[in-house]
Amino acid sequence: MTDWLDVLNPREWATVTWIAIALFAGIRFAGFGGGMIRIVKAPLQPKLIAVFGTATAYSALCVWGLSELGWWMLPI
Repeated sequence: MTDWLDVLNPREWATVTWIAIALFAGIRFAGFGGGMIRIVKAPLQPKLIAVFGTATAYSALCVWGLSELGWWMLPI
């Protein structure tokens, strides 16, 4: 059984720490919290979802089509 601290490398732990600090600050300071909510809601706008969803679908279709032709190797 691996130690639970060894699951993430130091860079990932730093990212987790900064996210935790940002969330704590968003909860702790009232003026900052409203901004945090808007930041979280921003990527969920229908226009952005449509753009990124279309780009994802196009990329997946290209990879699938090229793999069917034998020009794209899926296994790493």
